[in-house]
Amino acid sequence: MQRHNTRLTLLAAGAGMGKTAALAIAIQENRLTPRGTDWWLACQPGDADAQHLLASLGVAAQIGPISDPEQLSSTIAGMAPEPVCIIFDDLHHLGAQPNEANQLIQWLCDQLPSNAHLVLSTRREPPLALSRWEAQRQLARITPADLLLTEDEVLAVCGAEGMNLGGWPALVSLASQGVDYVRFIEEEVLPHLSQSERLALNHLAALREADQTTLEDLTATEPAVLAPIPLVSHRADTWEAHRLWPDVLDIDAEPIRQAAFRSLMERGEHQAAVDLMLRTDGPDQHLLAAVAQVIVSKHQTPATKVRSWASSFPSRLHDSPEFSFIDGLALRADRPSSPQCRDAFDAAATGFKERGDIEAEATALGQVVFSTYVSRDMARLTASMQRVGQLAVAGSRTAHQITTIGGAMMALAAGHPQAVVDRVGQLDTERLAPTLASLAKWMEAGALAQLGRPSSEVARASSDLWPHLPGTADSLMWALLREGAWQQIIEMIDSEPRLAGSRDRFLWLAFRAGALSCLGRLDEADQCLFEAGKIRDTTNWRALVQLHMVEAVQALQRGDIATAKDRMVLSTRDHPVASAARAMYLVAPRLVLELTPEHRDDLVAHLTGPLHRRDLELFDALLAWRSGSPDELAGVEWPNQPGELLTALFLDGMVEFLLAATECGRPEVWPAWNWLFATIGEPARALVRHATSSASKGQAKAAVTVLAEVPVPPTNPRRLRILGQSQLMIGETMVQTADWRRERVRSLLGYLVLNPVATREAATAALWPDADSDSARRNLRTTLNLLQRVLEPSRMSGDAPYFVRSDGATLSLDTQCLQVDLWDFEAAIDAAVQLRSDGLASQATDHLDAAIDLYKGEFLEDADEAEWVADQRWTLRSRLLTALIDSAQSHLAMQQVDKALAHAMRATAMEPWSEPAHRLVLECLVERGDTAEARRAAVRCAETLAEVGGAADARLAELLQRLAGPGQR
Repeated sequence: MQRHNTRLTLLAAGAGMGKTAALAIAIQENRLTPRGTDWWLACQPGDADAQHLLASLGVAAQIGPISDPEQLSSTIAGMAPEPVCIIFDDLHHLGAQPNEANQLIQWLCDQLPSNAHLVLSTRREPPLALSRWEAQRQLARITPADLLLTEDEVLAVCGAEGMNLGGWPALVSLASQGVDYVRFIEEEVLPHLSQSERLALNHLAALREADQTTLEDLTATEPAVLAPIPLVSHRADTWEAHRLWPDVLDIDAEPIRQAAFRSLMERGEHQAAVDLMLRTDGPDQHLLAAVAQVIVSKHQTPATKVRSWASSFPSRLHDSPEFSFIDGLALRADRPSSPQCRDAFDAAATGFKERGDIEAEATALGQVVFSTYVSRDMARLTASMQRVGQLAVAGSRTAHQITTIGGAMMALAAGHPQAVVDRVGQLDTERLAPTLASLAKWMEAGALAQLGRPSSEVARASSDLWPHLPGTADSLMWALLREGAWQQIIEMIDSEPRLAGSRDRFLWLAFRAGALSCLGRLDEADQCLFEAGKIRDTTNWRALVQLHMVEAVQALQRGDIATAKDRMVLSTRDHPVASAARAMYLVAPRLVLELTPEHRDDLVAHLTGPLHRRDLELFDALLAWRSGSPDELAGVEWPNQPGELLTALFLDGMVEFLLAATECGRPEVWPAWNWLFATIGEPARALVRHATSSASKGQAKAAVTVLAEVPVPPTNPRRLRILGQSQLMIGETMVQTADWRRERVRSLLGYLVLNPVATREAATAALWPDADSDSARRNLRTTLNLLQRVLEPSRMSGDAPYFVRSDGATLSLDTQCLQVDLWDFEAAIDAAVQLRSDGLASQATDHLDAAIDLYKGEFLEDADEAEWVADQRWTLRSRLLTALIDSAQSHLAMQQVDKALAHAMRATAMEPWSEPAHRLVLECLVERGDTAEARRAAVRCAETLAEVGGAADARLAELLQRLAGPGQR
């Protein structure tokens, strides 16, 4: 327990949770390694009287009778700076109301000096105002969950028979001795619960789990009363009782469950109602009624919940349409096109039809329509839509909405993307249910992609309307890829999203493998392909085509043309370009155009949209260049953003294209090179480096030029510390080379930190002021080369430097991948100054403290004393002194005396003649109650100020007068 680091520590937990044992261990640890003084008071019912409590405190502290809390405060202040911790065990004996004893505890919390700390151990939340301390992060809470034994500890104490006790320490101990632990609960826990606590516990035990609102509805009690009770957990808005409680409590659970069910249904919490009925094996009619409401609800049911429902649904109800629908949803998450999924929804639709429930039937048919669309089963899709049309005529609102998008769905399934765009454009999607509106936008995005037009905006709208619509997880990713938005793609593939099922996981893995291949991250792509292959739906031909295409891209990036060609020959043989697979081949035309050129005409006939034409024109220009005809590449329309080149040609093709464009002198090539190296880094540079020896003479020359002109951002950031002893980190490794130990190398870097753009003349004048011009220039050249080697030890010969660049007479320091403590120090100070000028002084304190922590010593402490170094040191010391004084004032105002005193004393050590710093030291010591030390500090202050002469300011003079001894006034 870190009780000496915080003002208050609160342990609120029920009987037998090991509070006293934990306190005893903490006190024993402090005796072994002292950090302060502990006073332990085990409260008794008599301590509910304030005077009795004071007397008990005197005994616990071994300081004799105490009649006044001020006496206790003075005693503790006299022990400063040693921390004193008062431990109140069993504080609940003082009562649950704000009586005089609790008011005394409140006074101790608020008024004791800053070296005092309190631990409050109780069975329930005490009636104290603690929010101020919590807001100041001076209140540490230890919850019942923190006191539970781990499974290993339970096994060690009483073996497997104790595993059903939830880690409750007292129960585990009793069970290990063969003692009836139920009797302990009946005698030591239940009688001490208040009426409201017992009522809330009974209801929660009956329900096993309940949300805040349900408990409030049923008990008219704030559920927070449950917090200290053992084996009751709380997360977000949900409370849960351990399974031990229903076995121990003598309650009639059924009326409570029925009331909870009614409350949930009335509030529209239908999913929670299903959970309740399945968890408690509730009446069948209630379960089916709740599921029926879920079916027609507009709210999305998470795939994990659906699977849980399907697995726990009573077998006696497996013939019900409600179960068939839930089973279909569970199957849809993993295999939306499978026959089993369609059959489950078909069975649900049939069952609802027999009941005459047209809304539920229409909802089930909507799922059939989606499943048959995904599998391109046109016959069943058409038949299902006909029945939906009949239900719409019969008055089903759900069926009417499905018919509005049915035409678009059938057009997309039939391969008529323009008809889809036209039909969706005629829809008022705002009037559709979210799931149908999302589906409409998803189809529109797919149609736009087939037409070779931008679709990311529409795909994003689909995702926003209904996230994770099964089978659609990759729609937005492919749209962004087609538009060349690789920065967004990299962010998406580097953080796995929340996926609905194995189908969506396959789509994400396959997309990620292709994207990683284009980025040159081939080992990661291998792993993705392996995982995708394990979960591929073998009945889905699209999955197979997608894997073949990704494997072809990956082989191209490895230079394995034969394997790439084999993959595409196999794919186009089984799923020809002229078939429904054409929509997939349109996503990456290069694969067909280069690897299976015999299918070129079939594909080109459909490359009609702007994105398609872009891909075709870029590839044909590259193809012409390979054939010795540069005119087409010299005149091809340059894409709006460099990422489009990566999309159209992949990494190997983009590098080849850019080298050709460099050779023929296209000016647009240089921003593209910068983007490529910044985005992809070493894999791209390795291809360029390879071209210096393997490409044609012209391209090899272009590759050499590119390497010398365009730097690659480092994979590991550099962190520089120049406040104090200089230190340079590359990633997590400290630089300790002989070059870095050269004083002039560190000084040159420090100079560039202060002057990120500087002339060579200015740099030589600063670092070698006494050298002649030739010697100074020679020194700068040598030192600059050493600095380049320090900053980029792995940079290859001929490669452009990244951090320090030279442009004739000018040196520039790139700041993108360099973190410098000096920059952070000044940024923190500037932010604090701005906040204080805006009247937000309290918010400035964190920035000031951050700046103070960064200042580990003088600027370039280990460098020679030069004029520019001395000037910078003086400037930084002035800023630090101001920060220390301002921060100390803020902390003192917030009663954080120790931190204020530390800053003030650092300020006086740094600037002994600073009156504001001396005044703050005295004010902190007075506030802490350390009068003796305050008087000694006052004497030192007076002596120091006497050395420089002049009178102290009024506030300081008044403090000095007040603290002066009788003979010094």
